[in-house]
Amino acid sequence: MIYGLNDQFNFGKYKSTNTTISEAIEDDLAYVEWCVRDIEWFNLTQEAFDLVELHQESIQEDDYPEDDEYDMSWHEGHPSNFGDR
Repeated sequence: MIYGLNDQFNFGKYKSTNTTISEAIEDDLAYVEWCVRDIEWFNLTQEAFDLVELHQESIQEDDYPEDDEYDMSWHEGHPSNFGDR
């Protein structure tokens, strides 16, 4: 499934909370990153990925790994990998 910023989580810890993807990115970026990395069917729109990247950039370098552990562009759920879906 491809989730946009205004879509609500329908699974996991936010299932019954009406939390939108945008809200989760703002409040729990690590959870959204985990979803993208570890849930095969969880995909984000380009707009949602852009917000994730904006929040990643706002985190101070000392508090965030410098390696590519959080680079999600390789993930099949990244919008650039959707092809003709």
